[in-house]
Amino acid sequence: MLICYSHRYRHLAAAAHKDQSRLRKEVFVDGMGWGVPHGSDWEQDEYDRDGVHYIVQYLADGRLGGCCRMIPTGHGSMVEDLWPQWVETKVPKTDEVWELSRFAVDPSLTIEEQSLVFSELNVGGMEYNRRRGARHIMIFTELALVQAGLNGYGVKLKKLGPVLSMDGKDYVVVLTEDMTPAMIETNRKLAGLDSILITEPMAMDAHRPYGSSGPIETERRVA
Repeated sequence: MLICYSHRYRHLAAAAHKDQSRLRKEVFVDGMGWGVPHGSDWEQDEYDRDGVHYIVQYLADGRLGGCCRMIPTGHGSMVEDLWPQWVETKVPKTDEVWELSRFAVDPSLTIEEQSLVFSELNVGGMEYNRRRGARHIMIFTELALVQAGLNGYGVKLKKLGPVLSMDGKDYVVVLTEDMTPAMIETNRKLAGLDSILITEPMAMDAHRPYGSSGPIETERRVA
């Protein structure tokens, strides 16, 4: 199951928001040693702000599978602020391009489970972003992940600039092709997913988080 929500209304998906923050801490701080703001069971930074969206994936038995963060570049982006040298021309700054960051999958899952999580976050993210007006996703990532991962899932990527090294690894900024309904359907089939992950229309001003079958029941806000 996917839970999709905006930072502004994160209190309506409090459990999912806490889960994704905890997983980010486990993956990026404990596992990769990133020096980002964190506590004993959370990680967040200055890009966790209004205008940002989150997608959290759960397995059928309720275990947390993974998460990601989406930033409409019309609100600014990490690439624009931190890595503009990776883009040869102008860094995209439009709500038709969303930046993917903090993509995390629980490393304790089996390979098969991790593959399912990746597929659902990938395809579900496209569905959600497209319905929110996005046409492309921009990603700052390791070159090795592009070569071994994303391309293997049928995602066609365009490099926006050179491959440059940082901390001994090669990184690149890439942009997905136009996320047309046909493109998303092709990726869904390549991922082995049987049906659309987010089935209900979403109002642009919807306050409630959305799950795989439409609006989800949410927790009552505590004053």
